[in-house]
Amino acid sequence: MGPWPGFPSWNGTLPLAFATATLAVAAWKPYVSLGLATALLVGQLLHLIPSMEANHWAIYVGSFLAFGFIQWNGTRRERFVSGAANVVSAAIMAVLMLSWRYGQGVGWYNSHYGDFSTFKNFGWPVFGLLLMIAAACAAAGLLLSLFEEQRGLFQDRNLARASLLEAEVDLIIEQERTSISRDLHDVLAHSLAVIAAQADGAMYLGEDQPAPVRKALENISRFAPSALVDAQRVIEGVGDGEVAAPQPRLSNVRPCWKGCSKAV
Repeated sequence: MGPWPGFPSWNGTLPLAFATATLAVAAWKPYVSLGLATALLVGQLLHLIPSMEANHWAIYVGSFLAFGFIQWNGTRRERFVSGAANVVSAAIMAVLMLSWRYGQGVGWYNSHYGDFSTFKNFGWPVFGLLLMIAAACAAAGLLLSLFEEQRGLFQDRNLARASLLEAEVDLIIEQERTSISRDLHDVLAHSLAVIAAQADGAMYLGEDQPAPVRKALENISRFAPSALVDAQRVIEGVGDGEVAAPQPRLSNVRPCWKGCSKAV
C-alpha cells in the first residue's frame, strides 16, 4: 500500500495516465496523441490494460478533448484523420462499456445472458452519446480555430490599411517633390539658357570689345551650360552612373551663310 490507500489497486490508474498523456500532446503532436488513445483501447481489448469500472467512463472523455485540440491547432489532414479515428474509438468505447466480458461484471449493464441483447438495446444510444461528446469537443476546437483565423484576418486587414495609407502619403509627398523639382528645374534652365545666349550674342556681336570683357563673356558662355547640367543632377537626383545631356551652346550651331537659303 502506498501513501494514498486504494490508489495502487484502482483500475482506472493506467487508463487515466494514457488519457492524460493523450490530452497533453494533442496540441503539438496530433498523431502521437491518436496513437496513445488507440493504445489504450487496444490494450483494454487485449486485456493488457485493466478495464475501467462503471463510473470511470469519463476517463474516455480525455480522448475527445484531445480531438478538440487537434481540430483547433491541427492541419486539414490531421483533422480528418482524427475525426475518423474518434468515430472508431467511440465504437470501441461503447463495446468496452457495455460488454460483460470486457467489463468483467462491472460494466454498465451486468448481463450473464451475453452481450448481443445488451448491444441491441443499448449499443446505439451509448455510441450516439459518445459521438455527441466527440462532436461537441470538435465543434469547440473548430470555433476556436475560426476565431483565431478571423482575428488574424482582421489584423492583416488593419495592417494593410495602415500600409496603404502610408504609401498614399509617401506618394503624395513624392509627387509634390517632383512637381517642385520640375518647376525649379524649368526656372533655372530658362534663366541659365538666357544668360548663356546673351553672353554668346554679346561675344559674337562685339568683336571689338576689350580682351577682359570678351574673356568674361567666354567664361559665362562656357560655365552657364555646365551649371545647368549640375543643377539638373542635383534637382532630379541623377545617379553616379547617369550623365545628364550637355546643353546646347551658340557655338554648336554650324555656320550657315548664303548657301543655307539655297539648301532650303
